[in-house]
Amino acid sequence: MQRIGSNLSKGVTGAVVAAVATLLPGAGLAQLSTLVPLDTVSLAPPLPCGDVTVFDADDVATLCVDPSLTIPLVVSSCPQTVGPGFFRLANDVVCADNTAFIVVADNTIIDLNGHKVVCTGAGFKGSCQGPGAGTEPDVGVDTGGHNNVHVFSHVLGGTINGFDRGIDIKGGSNVKVKQLTITGPPSSGRGTNPRPQTQGIHVMGVTCGGGNIHLGGGVNTGNDVSNHTEGIELEQADCVEIGHNLVHDNNSDPFACHGIVADNSAHNNIHGNDVEANGEDLGIDGGLTLQGLSTTDSIVTNNVVSNNNGDGISARRGAFGNQIVNNTMLFNGVPFAGSIFFDAASGPQRANGAAVNFWDFNNVCNTQTTPEPPPGVGGPT
Repeated sequence: MQRIGSNLSKGVTGAVVAAVATLLPGAGLAQLSTLVPLDTVSLAPPLPCGDVTVFDADDVATLCVDPSLTIPLVVSSCPQTVGPGFFRLANDVVCADNTAFIVVADNTIIDLNGHKVVCTGAGFKGSCQGPGAGTEPDVGVDTGGHNNVHVFSHVLGGTINGFDRGIDIKGGSNVKVKQLTITGPPSSGRGTNPRPQTQGIHVMGVTCGGGNIHLGGGVNTGNDVSNHTEGIELEQADCVEIGHNLVHDNNSDPFACHGIVADNSAHNNIHGNDVEANGEDLGIDGGLTLQGLSTTDSIVTNNVVSNNNGDGISARRGAFGNQIVNNTMLFNGVPFAGSIFFDAASGPQRANGAAVNFWDFNNVCNTQTTPEPPPGVGGPT
């Protein structure tokens, strides 16, 4: 399985973690200890398990199973209820204004097996993005709030295309989404036929107890997420790992669009992602955005965030206590309606003058707001 994304993104090192702890006395290690592993799950070398190659240590238990236990999944209509067990898709699937898969039990694995799951209908450009004839939203895979759910494709090409939400995770623990392409119709361009509000991967209402949510993870398990208004969106979702995904061309005009956005979500680990060419309306779009008073104690590290409309990496609307370390943020934003957008942007300081978020000096950017990030964080080298 080839890695989806850029080799510029690498896991945070122990030295960087130590530096963060040093620069935030009494806080750094305490905050980091609540996060999911930084980049320690990748197997070297990968582990063959029959015809499945396992790249992450945390996938061994779910994917290294007796092949005789794999259940062929032949789909002729939508929606399809799935679980429990290890299901391997046997054919391409076309849904007409409907959800494709609904997980109905804990301990469920869905392997797209290189197949395509497509939704067609009365929505945007003949897809199911936007209002249609069926029950909304139309979802590629709805995890149903269940625990121990793994959605992946062990063969390249596993694709979810044209849904309101490619993957919808509402509650549950130990849910993994890896090695998938999640997309929709390309944008029509600014000012013409706007894309409805949609999400490639949507996570809502999860907590840190009982296991974490993994979207991608190691260097070989990332997802390719494109052509929604929000590529990956967290809403009140804690302890989520977003690792080594390629998130690009999520856009619409006039809706706000982001590659990755965490809204009132805490203790998350966003690392090693390539976030490129997201946003279109030049209003409040952005590449990677942390927002909301409850968005705190997360680490954003080793991401490459480039050529996005709006800000590159931003922390706003009261987001505080987040650590933004060793990222590359270049060529984001352009002047629009009297406003200027920045590679690195953050909200105002607190009333007592304390910094809202910690921006490490290993970040690379051309433009930044002030007084946060602090002077000197920006710079092309």
